[in-house]
Amino acid sequence: MESFEAFVEGPRARGAFVLRLEMDGEWSIRVADEAMLTVLAVLEGSCSVTTASGVVRAVAGEVVVVRGPGPYSVSSDPERSADFIIPPDQSCIDVHGNRLVESMQRGVRTWGTTERGRDRFLVGTYADPLEIGRLWVQLLPELLVEATDSSTRAFADLLAAEAATEAPGQAVVLDRLLDALLVAALRAAGPGIARQGDPLIDRVIEQLHANPRRAISVEAMARSGALSRAAFSQRFSRRTGLGPGAYQRRLRLAWAADELRATARTVAAVGEEAGYGSPASFSSAFKQEYGQSPHGWRTVGSRGAGGGGAAGRA
Repeated sequence: MESFEAFVEGPRARGAFVLRLEMDGEWSIRVADEAMLTVLAVLEGSCSVTTASGVVRAVAGEVVVVRGPGPYSVSSDPERSADFIIPPDQSCIDVHGNRLVESMQRGVRTWGTTERGRDRFLVGTYADPLEIGRLWVQLLPELLVEATDSSTRAFADLLAAEAATEAPGQAVVLDRLLDALLVAALRAAGPGIARQGDPLIDRVIEQLHANPRRAISVEAMARSGALSRAAFSQRFSRRTGLGPGAYQRRLRLAWAADELRATARTVAAVGEEAGYGSPASFSSAFKQEYGQSPHGWRTVGSRGAGGGGAAGRA
């Protein structure tokens, strides 16, 4: 699998939250939903998106990608204080704590201050992504805005239309359209979008993700960059927050976690393919990483991570 394909394969929507927003006048929404990734497509008008790392202004035809789980604001003016707040429980409240979901509901998956706003945009939130996707997303910049091409705009328009309807299988349709919109936006940004910190280290990470089950020694990784083991490990840890061996173990366990949910293969078979010599050693490592056994993970199907930037979900 090529590196860009390996990258965009990771963030896969499952039960994603999709909402159309209709806003008029001056407004500001503080989002603290702890979601891993949010995609915001401006349909008409404009908005500012503010994170800890900066502010971007997006206009109609542009897509903003926000990497979580930190809070961010979407507003008509980045200097404006929040009018609405989306806390981790996915409710929508005003600054006094009053619930606003019912009063600002404007139709199916549509919310805002008016029926047809001057500023109109679409928000898609990755609330429960693939585990490998969590690792990939951490390589993205915290805030990215991209002018879209015709195919990206077509996905945004189709997703906006589908979000306002109810039909059998709607959740699956919304998931796949959100994935298509995200891939199109990242493609517009260029195949090196993840390489914001250390291109040499990111090339190694791409190789690891292209085949998560293949073990590569730290020495071999270092040689690929013509570095000593110590220098390579230091740069790898600075980029990812983990040593190369620890990252590789987490990647294999993430692959195993996704495989357990996606297939009916036995725990022993998944553990063996993930590089563990016995079901006991696999179970022990898995429980240390995810807080539950592989059997429990398959049954519950979640690490309990936060997600869902959801004005209309409360």
